[in-house]
Amino acid sequence: MHTDNYVEVDCRALEVDGLASLDCLRLDGVIHLHQPALGIAAGHWRAGAWQREHGRPSASRILEPITDAEAAAYADRGYTVHQARVAPNWVEPRPRELIGFRLGDLRRQLAALCEMPDDALVVISPADHPDESRWSPAALYVSTGLYAPDTSGGGNYGRMYDAEPDDEEDRAPEGAVPAVVLHPSN
Repeated sequence: MHTDNYVEVDCRALEVDGLASLDCLRLDGVIHLHQPALGIAAGHWRAGAWQREHGRPSASRILEPITDAEAAAYADRGYTVHQARVAPNWVEPRPRELIGFRLGDLRRQLAALCEMPDDALVVISPADHPDESRWSPAALYVSTGLYAPDTSGGGNYGRMYDAEPDDEEDRAPEGAVPAVVLHPSN
């Protein structure tokens, strides 16, 4: 693939005739979309490299558009041109899954925080990466506790504390306020 004209597609997004998934399509394999789908134009597409990202539930494939004549040339060389369509269980409007909070999930989690006072501070933290890598999946969750600003002059930072810590040394300082922390995606 020698062009910038391509699309990256989650292997679960397309159903490919004769194959278990788009992941099984061989390198330079050809698919045909009868109609536009997920922002991908109708026509023939040649499969390129697999993209495997740490923390993603599935691999994705790079697809490059090719002409009908190029698709016929691949078929003449023994390649099967597979018909493809959106997989029936794919719900994303795009060819890649967007990882992050869904508003409905956030509403349910916030509704469960009925014991928190209305004046609790809402803190949006940087994403936590359990594998300590920028490319690892972010830990998405809502948590509660006590928030205390960093008064050492280090900027607009602070620290969250458990409301009921196990150790005395983890106790929040005087003046810490109730807080809800949103841990977003990367």
